[in-house]
Amino acid sequence: STTGISLVGDKAQGKVKLFNKTFTDKTFSANTIFKYEDIAFVLNEEVIVPAAVSEEEDDGQNIDYGSVEVALTAQDIGAEGNIGKDSKLAVADFSENTYSATAIEDFSGGSSREIRVVSQKDLDNLQNQLKENLYAIAVKEFKEESKDGVYYVPTGESRIVDFAYDHEEGDEVETLSLTMTLAVEAVKYSSSDLKQLAEEVLLLDLPENYEFVDEEPSLLSDEPQLMTDGSNRLVLDAELSAKAKAKINQEALNDLVLGKSLEEAKNNLEEQETIDRAEIILQPAFMGRVLQKLPKDSSRFNFIIN
Repeated sequence: STTGISLVGDKAQGKVKLFNKTFTDKTFSANTIFKYEDIAFVLNEEVIVPAAVSEEEDDGQNIDYGSVEVALTAQDIGAEGNIGKDSKLAVADFSENTYSATAIEDFSGGSSREIRVVSQKDLDNLQNQLKENLYAIAVKEFKEESKDGVYYVPTGESRIVDFAYDHEEGDEVETLSLTMTLAVEAVKYSSSDLKQLAEEVLLLDLPENYEFVDEEPSLLSDEPQLMTDGSNRLVLDAELSAKAKAKINQEALNDLVLGKSLEEAKNNLEEQETIDRAEIILQPAFMGRVLQKLPKDSSRFNFIIN
């Protein structure tokens, strides 16, 4: 809805008798200003007012002022210009002793009324409101498009591509419309990007002689947020986890068990940093009652690493 207010209407018009009290003809150009109190009128067209004439009479000298009837129009619209007959008007900046004017009829036609028009504030407010609405729509669409491992995070930056109002400033209308195209910027990233980043981060904490098992790391993260340094970088809190296993050299284990007693072999294995627990199973089982030491032949061993 428009909020601008403008006055429209008509200007009062009427006739005056313009007096020349000097002894020289006087030319008044069109648009010469006449004033009644604070109300200004302009002369409709150029006019020449004849000079005053001095005549000798029995009782002394008599001066007959030069005069002419002229039409005036109020400078502004409004009923204030409807002045009455016989109203006295000043002529430009001249003294009343030189030139003057008197209304010979009532001035009429002056009127005014307020109308609703488009203001600059209306234009600005509508553009700001529509820009906010379009940005909100874009953010919603980015969220809907964030799927199948691809995500979009708005940067807060936007640009008006084009816009067009259906009316201009000053137009007499009740409502104003605007069509706008807004380009909204977002940072795009994929879950595969984060997985790769997670692997690099987890590698920093991977102990020596360990390796990841053939599985993707687990990633739980909050909603990404833009950094406030204007770099369009994203920051997010995430919990990363991955399965890793020790790199165990089976050949190196031979020296720990071959020819060793059951207890010594078990202790040697469990002392290794990469081994959590060791168990020695003999087949057939009764051999555990007769063997004092394990065989020295590695072919008789089967190492199972879990």
